[in-house]
Amino acid sequence: MLIKPILFKILGPLKNKKILEIGCGNGYWLRAFAKKGAKCIGIDASFNQIKLAKELSQGQGISFFQENGPHISRVRPNSIDTVLIIKVLLEIKSKFVIKKIIKQANLVLKKGGQLIISDLHPCAPLAIPTVTPPKGFRYHNSGTVLKAISTTIDKKKVYFKDVHWTLQDITQLIDTDKFTINQILEPEATAKIIRKYPSLVSRKFCPMDIIFDCRKK
Repeated sequence: MLIKPILFKILGPLKNKKILEIGCGNGYWLRAFAKKGAKCIGIDASFNQIKLAKELSQGQGISFFQENGPHISRVRPNSIDTVLIIKVLLEIKSKFVIKKIIKQANLVLKKGGQLIISDLHPCAPLAIPTVTPPKGFRYHNSGTVLKAISTTIDKKKVYFKDVHWTLQDITQLIDTDKFTINQILEPEATAKIIRKYPSLVSRKFCPMDIIFDCRKK
């Protein structure tokens, strides 16, 4: 909800833009971008997620493939305008694997292409009541698995496990020899949004998400 307008803004005009999402899940974001004219490809390691994405996206011209982010074979090198990695790092316990995914993003992007990484804000486990860290958790405990119960805006309980990475971790994992980090964005819940969705009031004081807008050199 909070990151959607930001993503559209930093993506710019979408007509005929070639977008690859690594870890696309059910294809939610790609359907939103395809409606604006983007040419979209989604990959995910989960067979069930790819199957669902294909079912939900019929007739929208989106290509979906079951592949692991560290080993992309179905996308040509230097062919993509934008690579999206949304809520993926928090599912990965290994910095080595994350580095391989970002390396693959670099390979498929055109020169000057855009890499967008959106993930759980590193401070969220300490400040957002819907994210409950384990006992004794400290911010610098990189790689800690967070077991939590989150409540969605429609009051449904969602049980999940996330991996905690610090801001330092993420910025160091983005290879600055290959990418320039143009901006780091931290979506804030406005008063208007909070009035509509009171459960998001904590996000006025600490963001739930963080977005890295990068360019391939």
